[in-house]
Amino acid sequence: MDIFYAWGVPRKKMTKTAKKEAVKRIRDELKELQAAIDADDPVEELDAICDLIVISADYAYRNKYPLEEGLAMVNFSNASKILVGDELDNTEDDFANLEAKGKEGLHVVRVNYEGFEDVIPTGCIMDRTGKVQKPLKFAEPMLEQLFVTPETEAE
Repeated sequence: MDIFYAWGVPRKKMTKTAKKEAVKRIRDELKELQAAIDADDPVEELDAICDLIVISADYAYRNKYPLEEGLAMVNFSNASKILVGDELDNTEDDFANLEAKGKEGLHVVRVNYEGFEDVIPTGCIMDRTGKVQKPLKFAEPMLEQLFVTPETEAE
């Protein structure tokens, strides 16, 4: 976040207009990413991905959002999608729950630990598009905790 400080970016809540402009910048970068994908240009793909991260971090910085803490919570939450050991073979309830939500093409992906001894197997449930799915044990990140202040706690 030092770059935003060095740029002199104000740390105050953005107006709705400024937020809309930030979303426009994100959309523009997504278009650049799509163009780079279409052109099979990994350098431009990486540039667009990095710009998306910088624009998003700038948005968080300007609004004084606790980005590092939020990322830690989201990463912890995403880790709850990892299936460990016997969970890989006991996914019937997870599949039933996900299929009831309209998820299709579900399959278990196992990590290949070939060459490693005494490793507990891990993996996840993916849909047909390669998106990792939320098993029943999934834990939401509860980001609202990052916005609790003494004032809001008293309400």
